[in-house]
Amino acid sequence: MLLLSGHHKLRFTSGCVVTNRLTENPDWKVLLLEAGDEENALTDIPETAHYLQFTKFNWNFTTEFQPGACRGLNNERCPWPAGRAVGGASVINNNIYTRGNPNDFDRWLEAGNVGWGYKDVLPYFKKSEDIDVPELKRSEYHGVGGYLNVDYSPYKSKLMDAFLESAPEVGLNLTDYNSPDGNVGFSRIQGTIQFGRRFSASQAFLRPIVERPNFHVMKKARVLKVLIDPNTKRVFGVEFMKNNKKRVVYAKKEVVLSAGAFFSPHLLLLSGIGPREQLEQFNIPVLADLQVGENLQEHPAFASLAFTVNQKVGLVSDRIFSNLAKETIKAFTNQGWTTTLGCEGLGYVRTKYNNYPPGVPDIEYIFVPASLAIEEEKGGSLLRKTMGIPDRTFKELFRDVKNKDAWSIWPMLMYPESRGYVRLKSADPMVYPAVQSNFFQDPLDLLRIVEGIKMVIELSKTNAFQKYKSKLSTRILPACKKHKYGSDDYWGCCVRQLTMQMHHQCGTCKMGPDGDRTAVVDPRLRVHGIKGENVVDVGNQSGRTYVWDLDVTVVLQCDRVVFQVGNQSGRTYVWDLDVQDPSSIKFQILSHPRCMSAVRQTTLSKNGNVLLCVCDDGTVWRFPSSSRSCHILAACQQSDKPPYPRMAMSCCVYVMMALCGDGI
Repeated sequence: MLLLSGHHKLRFTSGCVVTNRLTENPDWKVLLLEAGDEENALTDIPETAHYLQFTKFNWNFTTEFQPGACRGLNNERCPWPAGRAVGGASVINNNIYTRGNPNDFDRWLEAGNVGWGYKDVLPYFKKSEDIDVPELKRSEYHGVGGYLNVDYSPYKSKLMDAFLESAPEVGLNLTDYNSPDGNVGFSRIQGTIQFGRRFSASQAFLRPIVERPNFHVMKKARVLKVLIDPNTKRVFGVEFMKNNKKRVVYAKKEVVLSAGAFFSPHLLLLSGIGPREQLEQFNIPVLADLQVGENLQEHPAFASLAFTVNQKVGLVSDRIFSNLAKETIKAFTNQGWTTTLGCEGLGYVRTKYNNYPPGVPDIEYIFVPASLAIEEEKGGSLLRKTMGIPDRTFKELFRDVKNKDAWSIWPMLMYPESRGYVRLKSADPMVYPAVQSNFFQDPLDLLRIVEGIKMVIELSKTNAFQKYKSKLSTRILPACKKHKYGSDDYWGCCVRQLTMQMHHQCGTCKMGPDGDRTAVVDPRLRVHGIKGENVVDVGNQSGRTYVWDLDVTVVLQCDRVVFQVGNQSGRTYVWDLDVQDPSSIKFQILSHPRCMSAVRQTTLSKNGNVLLCVCDDGTVWRFPSSSRSCHILAACQQSDKPPYPRMAMSCCVYVMMALCGDGI
């Protein structure tokens, strides 16, 4: 957790980002509490993502038993990784930079989350980004000079070329999937890497600020609960464990909780925020009856397709490890296959079951220039163990492709209809919560992913792949042999047996406006009914989202919450989004002694010369860029007892349009 002036716990990717942004203001003191430890040299290698799941950097969650998924995996549970390090999930995931579809954010806006539409969030994406892809540097949808380096991997296989060449044969284009017009098509992966090395949230946002005097990070500090005054409903600190001793730290201003989609709801529940019935079951006093831990979402996928080829164009363990010294040198000089992100390409497609607006896909292709059997000979078997596939099943299914040049596409469901949950097992903070995915509880989810499998098989028949004589391995999964091979029932059985999660858990602290009974935080990411606490992480996803790398959306949320934490008590903090050197950013504080209410919303005039601030008490304030003075524009009071958030808002928007001569 992160403590702002004695403040709160930011434990995952978001903790690094919020810490960076908050400490830009020298008047704010920040303590970052992190349960994990620093990264090491191994975590810098992008290709090690799957192997890191067997290290101290993973919390090692597994799903609860469910009849419709994960049935063929070890103990009939899906393993579910979660990052445990300074930098969180960005230390162990695949570092794929994918923002999401503009329609995702516009749906958030339509649901009442003011300020979260695509046009609202794009400047924040650009602010954090430093795009290093030459053809994208001039794009209006990418940023240059931010903390987060985005680039292609230095390595590209010939099979990746075939993947890109296959797109026109199935009627698709090569696209920039991070532009609003590029969300259906094929692309190389944009990754948060720099010179072929992993560029985690810690490296991007914390290392540049380690010398700031108003910042301190405490590692190996596991937060146990948030401390809340039961009378005022205000957060005043956190309790945490360090060196086997319980400690308390107090917050003078706010607590920002960023513990991920599993631990953020867990800590809220332990602190008395959550469904009343669940809290009372464990004798936890109820401070806010909210749907904490519900609405869990994930992108299930199927990773067991394998297509052999007749040329040496894939990744094969015999060749990789035949000269281990050479490969090691390549790894530590940022060259070769170890610079890939575990996969090379992404494709976004629409199945026949797609009922979304044009430009919104329902299946993502994850292209890998190898099969799951890449490492079975000399490299061990860690890859398939991360997926929980038993030895016997693996040997039966992949024995024909073992140590052969091959490729695979993992079809991933973009918008699951099914919802899971995170719930308490005990009032003891050291006991992990129960995590239930409910994969394929809605039958439409299974129909879509099965259709995605069939579309991948058709893609393998294109000229681009057939120049390598691509051939699907047709070994039958023993648990599904009662179904005709290749039928929808067969593939559906395979998906239920060998379900794969994609580390994209989200939604357990849902964002929504007042009146949304399913929401945990409001559009300013403040916990409903609780003062002084923000939740900033993937748990905030308010609706369905297809972003591969949810860390990217978290970076956006962090920038938003920092802006909102600052805009209180009549102060507005502004900075230049277009600076070349982000480390030189300086806040400018706009205020007026008569403006004492919290700033609710801000907007710029069309020419950028005037900033308008709408306050909760219904007043509108005008800050011309040419002058440090400020002027009150109007008071839209509908009652004699401020604040008037809803009525004032509609009235003030009208006043802003009327009084700002150069338009809004």
